[in-house]
Amino acid sequence: MKLLQLAGYKKSGKTALAEALIARAVKREESCAVIKNIHGELDLTGKDDGERFLKAGAKTAFLHRKGLTDTLSRTGGLMDLVRRALGSCDLLLVEGFKEAALPRIWCGSGEIPQEEREALLARFFLDASRREPGGGELCLYALGEDTLEAVDRIIDSLPPFPAGLDCGLCGTDCFGFYRKCIKNRDMRCPVQEGEKSVTLSVNGKELSLTPFVQSLFRETVKGFVRELKGYENGSIEIIIHHQTKEEKK
Repeated sequence: MKLLQLAGYKKSGKTALAEALIARAVKREESCAVIKNIHGELDLTGKDDGERFLKAGAKTAFLHRKGLTDTLSRTGGLMDLVRRALGSCDLLLVEGFKEAALPRIWCGSGEIPQEEREALLARFFLDASRREPGGGELCLYALGEDTLEAVDRIIDSLPPFPAGLDCGLCGTDCFGFYRKCIKNRDMRCPVQEGEKSVTLSVNGKELSLTPFVQSLFRETVKGFVRELKGYENGSIEIIIHHQTKEEKK
């Protein structure tokens, strides 16, 4: 899973850009989820935006307000919501949560606090009026094809998000490690590197698995296979042929 934050002030185009990126992900046959930080009431503007995300094709929209999701279940904050999405989608968009300082596109003309420039990937302006970059950053204007193709390239360049355990093996938490990965693309989450013992592909496309799911797959399959005649220790490869409705006709 890759993670991209869309940060900026109110009415800066974050939601419009998120809708467009969701549609692009769906077109690429990738699943997408969105986490949105709500400042108003969850039963009003929040759900309106959530419906926009789902209509655009998002698999899930997490609407967060002061420790509550729109289902009113308690959460541990942004990291807890990210964990819910890990392994279930290819792209996770985080709208809002400026204080998290994740790899981000800053939306709108509002001033970017100096301490938040570390994770800045680009600036996005909903209108087409050209502006001089404040710090030499990439500037994108309006929701045209050029802008969306540029964001596609940014998404393609993102490293995979860490395991989400906040275990400290990398010397920091998962958000901090992800920011470091943007500067050094050779860095790898020690948990993911140590635990990648299961690879699951569907039609040649590898799916992202959390360490827990990998362990569950590995132990379950080994438990079945080791009882079969001819079993030997080593790598196990299973191919399941699933016919589509058209193929069955």
